[in-house]
Amino acid sequence: MRIRVVVLVCLVPFIAGSAQPDSVRLRSDESKRRPIDGPQYAAWIPPGTYSAIVLNSSGDQRRWAVSLMTKAANVPIVVPPSDNIIVPFKDGWTVKVDDEARLVSNLVPFDDSALYNKFGEQPKYVLSAWGITAAGPVQFTYREVKEERRQLP
Repeated sequence: MRIRVVVLVCLVPFIAGSAQPDSVRLRSDESKRRPIDGPQYAAWIPPGTYSAIVLNSSGDQRRWAVSLMTKAANVPIVVPPSDNIIVPFKDGWTVKVDDEARLVSNLVPFDDSALYNKFGEQPKYVLSAWGITAAGPVQFTYREVKEERRQLP
């Protein structure tokens, strides 16, 4: 009985220590590389004043993260499957050409999601995004991001 207690007492600190996660680095300068290799897509936002941005996906099972990016900011947004996500701007958001405002997605392209996943067709996962202004909806310009444009802000 005494041997069991001694072994148990000696093993508890070892087990507890090995179960602890590695420390988390809040600011790491090790790598400037994107965390995912593969194509990157952007939905460029034209100049104007927006009351909201709407995003949706053609997927029915997976949510997808995109980034709302400008020269000064990078904000993550999660797009749920088969749903719209509305990003409202209470006092309006004025986009200028110099802002280089865009939504960026890794691996999943932007396209008109209404054209995909019709009954009987092979599913293709795409994201859609557009803006809402006082004049009505505004279509964003979708394109793949080329290597030279992939620098981090």
